[in-house]
Amino acid sequence: MLKEVEAVKQEPGEDFRRWFRDECFDLYVWTNQAGTVTGFQLCYDKPGDEHALTWFHDKGFFHHRIDPGDQAPNKNRTPTLVQDGIFQGDDVERRFAESSKALDVGLANFIIKKLTEYQASL
Repeated sequence: MLKEVEAVKQEPGEDFRRWFRDECFDLYVWTNQAGTVTGFQLCYDKPGDEHALTWFHDKGFFHHRIDPGDQAPNKNRTPTLVQDGIFQGDDVERRFAESSKALDVGLANFIIKKLTEYQASL
């Protein structure tokens, strides 16, 4: 079940950031002062072949694979987003619906709606 991480670092001049996580997902959500979702990033399939679906109200959707950056045992590089085209929408949506049962219903439904919208656009 996704649970909110407390004390998420906020960046001056940016929308308010929230972070939810469980063993399969990391969900980052940005909201404006009115509480409206302005963007989100859903990272899924962690800790395996992790991917991220990102949406911002003014930029649309982006889908990436997450390169963990630490293939060498003597280096600890920062993970980066790299191009990747395959989105397993039905599976991600089903698993997210299960993991999001403890979230605010409005937020969970918003993310599910966007997952469906992205999948329909492919």
